[in-house]
Amino acid sequence: MATPLLQSRRPLALLCTLWLLTAAPELIAEASRITATTDILSDYDLFTAGRDPTEIDYYGGEGARRDVIELVLLHQALHLGGYHKPLEIVPEENYRRTLHQVAAGELISSGALTWKADTHDLGKDILLSDPVIENGDFQVGLYTAHNNQKALNTERQALATLKVVSNTHWKTDIQTLQQLGFDNIYLTNTWVSMVRMLAAHRADITLAPFQPGNNMAINQSEGRLIPIPGIKVALTGSRHWIVSAKHPEGDSYFVALQKGLAQLKASGTLERAYRESGFHHPQIAHWKVLK
Repeated sequence: MATPLLQSRRPLALLCTLWLLTAAPELIAEASRITATTDILSDYDLFTAGRDPTEIDYYGGEGARRDVIELVLLHQALHLGGYHKPLEIVPEENYRRTLHQVAAGELISSGALTWKADTHDLGKDILLSDPVIENGDFQVGLYTAHNNQKALNTERQALATLKVVSNTHWKTDIQTLQQLGFDNIYLTNTWVSMVRMLAAHRADITLAPFQPGNNMAINQSEGRLIPIPGIKVALTGSRHWIVSAKHPEGDSYFVALQKGLAQLKASGTLERAYRESGFHHPQIAHWKVLK
């Protein structure tokens, strides 16, 4: 699921890894291309603040959220696995387009994680990493505008009567909502438009990962979202990085990624990163899973 949050105060024209901005031209020319959405790039720039992502050891703070931290973890896994070629992060057009760009070899890898279910039509053109998030471990909240008293006061058994907004490309989210009995589902193409709909009360709720901090709020210029307390939703499926089997360096990239990912898991870094970034939030441990 694509996700939210804190927007960088820096112009979008500056969005990219800062080390890449200062890299030698010959390194930029040889960089392996991956992609991320502009909102992720903005928060990644804010979070890394000029630091080498391979040296980051605390995964909370300004700009931290699941998608941003996964981009940091991708750098770290590749570094641990022995792949030291620089990465160029380019803006993502849309989720499905990225999948097909990786399959065609235009990109070496996805920057964000991908649902396994979304890769079935890509066949042997992609290589799937080991699960980064296991089946059932992706738990999200029902987020609503902070002033939507209707949604915040709705009884658990009546939640399915609320209007939901989701992204056209988020198949897992949509299927989960349908399975939970939600009938009023509105679809749009961007996260920003989703937040605007919630802020204007044209929709009541959306599915979004929990955020750091006691109130777990999502703060954007378009609006402030908070989770309906006491309730969480478990999304079905595992999430992976996909690597191009057609890219000239796809095989070496994939071997390094797998090796580094195993080390991040074994050291406890992966679990800690998700905890410190708020994705595995301790406050939701005893919240009820909506069924």
